[in-house]
Amino acid sequence: MGEGRGDEDKMNLDLPARLTRRVVSFVSRQKKGSNLRCSGLALFFGTLKSSYECEELRYPPENQECLRVYWKRYFYFWGSAQVMIRILFLGCLWLSPVVLSAQLVNIESKRMQTDSLRFALNGDFSLNHTNNDGKQVTQLDMALTTQLKSKDLRKLYFLIGNYRLIDSGAENLQNAWFLHGRFNYKFRKLHWLRFETFIQGQYNQLLVVEQRNLIGAGLRVKWMDKARFTGYAGNSYMYEVEYSDRAGTTDYNRRNSTYLTVSYAPKSAKFSVANTVYYQPLYKDLSDYRILEQFRLDVPLAEWFKVFTAYNYYLDRETPLNTGEYTSNLNIGIGISL
Repeated sequence: MGEGRGDEDKMNLDLPARLTRRVVSFVSRQKKGSNLRCSGLALFFGTLKSSYECEELRYPPENQECLRVYWKRYFYFWGSAQVMIRILFLGCLWLSPVVLSAQLVNIESKRMQTDSLRFALNGDFSLNHTNNDGKQVTQLDMALTTQLKSKDLRKLYFLIGNYRLIDSGAENLQNAWFLHGRFNYKFRKLHWLRFETFIQGQYNQLLVVEQRNLIGAGLRVKWMDKARFTGYAGNSYMYEVEYSDRAGTTDYNRRNSTYLTVSYAPKSAKFSVANTVYYQPLYKDLSDYRILEQFRLDVPLAEWFKVFTAYNYYLDRETPLNTGEYTSNLNIGIGISL
């Protein structure tokens, strides 16, 4: 930055560039004969993107070292602050009352395709408020998902936590929670095949089966791996315990769980879509089955921030009351990733 720049040029400089100008000005007062011109840095949503171009730098080695130390500390400070802001924001969302759409939850939509990244953390949040002639209903939706991979990237640990509360002011219209833990092992020679085992607990006061606990294991196959399209299929054995206060029953069932999912992400990375279908029949009675269909659209606005839309349809062919039951919903919200 030369000393001949005008006031208008000074106003166009962002914070990092202004700080650089002050440091260089200070050094130039200490050491004469300096001539430095730089373009500055752009700061967008806490992400530093460097466009720093130095045409000429004539400083003694000790001053150059001072500048290197200065910028190293600056990047470290903003990088740490950026992570802390996101963690605090996610923590605030987690403390809010939150969401669950149905007792059969689409695990596929929560998986994280992070390649060589060993740790990932995602959070989804949505809010809906309705006022119908003075009758108000407020709903907050949130999901917290985390994933950890081993050093060889072949073992994966996956955890989901959800909670939903729909409040009408006079009473809670819905109270639901969901916890899911999963272990995934990738075979060395059969890179398209995975073994997975899982455990799950869930509660929804609106359904006939208020609470369901289950454990299961099975195989997962990557049947399509194109540049923009990805497809997975899986089949698992599940042992579950279902509690129904309305029917006064406790059922111990063995079910098969089969799913198929297809996702698409364009080269521009401006959006991604995914569709998943689950089919879960009883082994002893194939006419008693559950189906879940979900279509999801994600639009990233920054590397760590996105908006999403998801449509869910859930069908329970036969409940403990010997009746069918279905639910459907459309969610629009925001999500963050760390």
